[in-house]
Amino acid sequence: MSRGNRIIEDLRLRGAGLALLAVGAMVMRHLFKGAPLPRGHAVALAEVGLAAIGFLGLSLGTALSALGARLLDQVELSERWTRN
Repeated sequence: MSRGNRIIEDLRLRGAGLALLAVGAMVMRHLFKGAPLPRGHAVALAEVGLAAIGFLGLSLGTALSALGARLLDQVELSERWTRN
């Protein structure tokens, strides 16, 4: 893969990360708008699902936008951690 293609791939992954951050932020904003609910309010399955989508969107978006194509790079481990 040429250097130019790697840069384009990296930028696409970072753009996808920014898009996931935006989706996660919109979902969390929607959840926080409905936050002042009475005590003892039964949590709906849709609220739990939206919270999970928001959490995953923000988490994955942060990782992708910060690391880009280097997200899955292999790292060298110390001998201490590779012994059986």
